[in-house]
Amino acid sequence: MSLVWLKNLIFRTPAPPPSPFLRAQTSNKRRSGGTERTPLLPSPSPPSPPTSTYAASSDLEASRPASPKTSEGFHFPRVDARLISDATIGLSDGLTVPFALTAGLSALGDTRVVIYGGLAELVAGAISMGLGGWLGAKSELASYKATEAQTAARIAEAPASLGDDLTALFEPYDIPPSTLEPLTAHLLTSPSLLPFLMRIEHCLPPPSPNRALASALTIASAYFLGGLLPLVPYFFVGEGEGE
Repeated sequence: MSLVWLKNLIFRTPAPPPSPFLRAQTSNKRRSGGTERTPLLPSPSPPSPPTSTYAASSDLEASRPASPKTSEGFHFPRVDARLISDATIGLSDGLTVPFALTAGLSALGDTRVVIYGGLAELVAGAISMGLGGWLGAKSELASYKATEAQTAARIAEAPASLGDDLTALFEPYDIPPSTLEPLTAHLLTSPSLLPFLMRIEHCLPPPSPNRALASALTIASAYFLGGLLPLVPYFFVGEGEGE
């Protein structure tokens, strides 16, 4: 045994230096008292980057097929211009004549006279204005019928001469002859020639059958409402207060 010990002492080879990893483990063991501590819970994995809700919804919207958007603009109902004209005529007369009458009657100092006289004038004026609108609309209808009869007679008597008239009607529109000739030939044989001439040549659209009644009611109502405004204060004035 002594010989083996002497041999190892004389001929021993130096041990290789420990690696840095082993040195770190040895130093950690020495600091912790020789015992290696292991964590009770495993180390959490690095969190994944959060996904935005807005981005997810944007992706869903992008994946959906685009639906066609139909937007319809709001259009106000069209009112007949003749009704506006009749209402203007009735209001203009109703705001002037009854106002002058009530101003003159108020000099008597009796509110009852002003109210009764004003209401009587309103009723009479509304009837008069309504009849005027009725007769005016009837006259327009009679004029349209007379012009229509004359145009129909011209079509029946000399249909060949209407070709030049139709050509003259289309001349301001710069229609080429290759289009104008078949168009004129078609109109000469068309049953819509009479309405076409009434609307284009005479500029007379067909009147409404209820035009006379609508005109009478519109003018009469507008006159009554316009003339009622000057009478409103007298309904709140007592006896003798207007003196």
